[in-house]
This record gives sequence, structure tokens and C-alpha cells, in this order.
Amino acid sequence: MPLPVNTAPPATLLISPSINGELLDARILLVDDVMENIQTAGQILRTKGYHLNIARSGPQALEVVRKSPPDLILLDIFMPGMD
Repeated sequence: MPLPVNTAPPATLLISPSINGELLDARILLVDDVMENIQTAGQILRTKGYHLNIARSGPQALEVVRKSPPDLILLDIFMPGMD
């Protein structure tokens, strides 16, 4: 028996956080232990207007979240010490 086909329109991916063309103050916490990943993702996100906080470990990420809760966390799930 064939599965039903989804006829809903595709979701829209928002690249820049904006309302009526005005950039929002979205805060992203980028958590990764690989500096090249931080540099690449950070450069892309900053050019899109996001405000970034960086953490290089799980414990450091928890501390950043306590001090300044982000709107979004981008997290490497395979890190030394704490995943």
C-alpha cells in the first residue's frame, strides 16, 4: 500500500532573522572543540547578522548559558569530556 503524499508547501528556511527586512538581535551560542568549525560557522553567521557567543567545551557552554541565555544553540554533540 503506498504512503500518502504530502501536499503541503515546503517549509521556508530563514537565513537572516528579520521582520519586514529589519534584522533582529538573535543570539546564537556556537559550541565546538574544533577551531576550524568555529571559524567557518562563525564567519557565516556573523555575516548574516547574528550575535555569537563561543564555547569550546560542554562546561564552558553551560556557564555561557547561565550568564547570557541564547536564542539558539548550535552544538557539536561529540566533544571530549562532556557530550
